[in-house]
Amino acid sequence: MAGRVDPAPQLEAVRPILLQRSSSTIIDTPDFKLNVINAVRRVEAAGGPYGDWIHLSLEIIARPFSGTLNWAALFNEFLSFKEQLEKLNKDLNPGDTAKLEGVEPGVQIELVLEKTGEVRGSYSVSTHYTDFDGPLLTGKFEMDQSYLPRIISAIGDLLSITPDTGSA
Repeated sequence: MAGRVDPAPQLEAVRPILLQRSSSTIIDTPDFKLNVINAVRRVEAAGGPYGDWIHLSLEIIARPFSGTLNWAALFNEFLSFKEQLEKLNKDLNPGDTAKLEGVEPGVQIELVLEKTGEVRGSYSVSTHYTDFDGPLLTGKFEMDQSYLPRIISAIGDLLSITPDTGSA
């Protein structure tokens, strides 16, 4: 089915929790747009920080380029990014940054607050662990700090995909 992330092969010790969120925009500037086509949260029964993943199908538009990417990131990676964004938005200290970096290849985003209140962003999109293995798209974009609350809200929406505890 188009727009869905294919489930990974299941191991006996893994009890996936599948809850979905679809069609939301994380970043939307004239030069860079990051849309979530579909998001699924999978939690391993054993739990722990490396057992809680958000699997995403993303649309990336970096004019004139555009494409889609399936990516998995840890729940805590998005949580850390959201916390950094909230601090950036609250403190408004020039030079402060917020970074989304995953243990899996895919999307890396860095936002830096400038003295003028402008936020400069850079991104890297890849399907491989090193720059030598395959395609790599990098670029930069700018936005006003007024964009930060929308990005924080979009990341919060991803984090709100909560697992079913199974108790009913």
